[in-house]
Parts: sequence; structure tokens; C-alpha cells
Amino acid sequence: MTTTERPTALDPTQLAAAQPASRTFGYRGDKKPAKKTKDLKGHEALLRGLEASGAEVTIAFRDSEDEMTGTVKHSDPYTVSIGRPDGSTYVVFKHAMIGFKVAARTEV
Repeated sequence: MTTTERPTALDPTQLAAAQPASRTFGYRGDKKPAKKTKDLKGHEALLRGLEASGAEVTIAFRDSEDEMTGTVKHSDPYTVSIGRPDGSTYVVFKHAMIGFKVAARTEV
């Protein structure tokens, strides 16, 4: 192409056909894209450790003087799932919590 020629626009079907299959929609052939893993820091890392250990935690709530005690079953960026001794599971939004404390470890 010379400097005076202008490139012609491709219609969408030509553009899709021009893309290699491995680059379309983020897939590599028939494999799913690799999941991104992030290093957990701060309270996220602590919650993940509490989940793995099954330690008992007590959560203090922002709008009341109530507390909830149980084990961490799951956590994500917005919620913490607490397993209660009676077998029920509660989902607590992190913005509703003031904080949480871990029960003291007792050696047997």
C-alpha cells in the first residue's frame, strides 16, 4: 500500500474470519481460559485461614449490640457465611459488621 491509499474497512464477518480461533473470545482452542488467582491480604487472608481451620469466631454488628458466634464456612469480597452450632448457616454482609474476634485456642 502506498502512502496515498486508504485502508478499506472490513465488515464484521471478515473481521471475525481474520481472527485466529485461539484469540477469539479469550479461549485457547477447546480449553477454558485460565482462572486468575490473586494473593489474599489482610482480613481476606485471615478469613480464608479461619475457614480452613474451622475456628470459632464472634461477629459484632454495626447497628446493634448483637453478636453472632459460629465458624466461617465461606467468604467473598462482600459477605461472610457463618455456620452455627445448630446446623444453620447465615450470610452476613461485611458492611453490616464492626469486626470479628477469634475464640481463644485451648490445647487439650
